[in-house]
This record gives sequence, structure tokens and C-alpha cells, in this order.
Amino acid sequence: MNKPEPASFEATYPAITRWVKDLGNVEVGYDRDTDTFVRATDESGVRFGGGDRFGTIDDGLRALEQGIKAILEDRGRDKTHPSRRSSVRRKATR
Repeated sequence: MNKPEPASFEATYPAITRWVKDLGNVEVGYDRDTDTFVRATDESGVRFGGGDRFGTIDDGLRALEQGIKAILEDRGRDKTHPSRRSSVRRKATR
């Protein structure tokens, strides 16, 4: 019997996917300079930094997904307006 395929990264984390494809980079791993474990960056620097520790990598990715989603919502971004920029910077805790 075949195991069902797990959901794709893109389906599980659509905001992270959008960020990486269209807007910037993500970093995973503790960074002393920003005291964060997950970060979303663009040409302006760190746009979202989340927590210094998470129980699991999945917890960190979920926080990153929510942080990026909030940034995109704050910017009023949608697929028809990919070029809008804002200086919104966020930092989340665990």
C-alpha cells in the first residue's frame, strides 16, 4: 500500500514561498546579531525575525510563515501588486 504524499512546502507555507520567489530570502538558524532563529530578509535587511529558540524546526517555520503573512497583509500586497514596498519591520517571540 502506498503512503500518501506529504503536503508540499509550497502548500504548507505559501507566504514563505511567495517571499522567497518574489521578495527576498529566509534564514533558519540562531543568529547572535539579531537574537533570532528564523528571519525573512530583503534588500532593506531583516524584515521579520522570530524567536531565539523553538521546540522544533516546524515551530520556527510556522512562526516565520505567520510573520511573513502579517508583513504581506500590512503592505496590502496581493498578486496584482508585487512591487509595493514598505518599511514595516517585525520581530516575534516564541
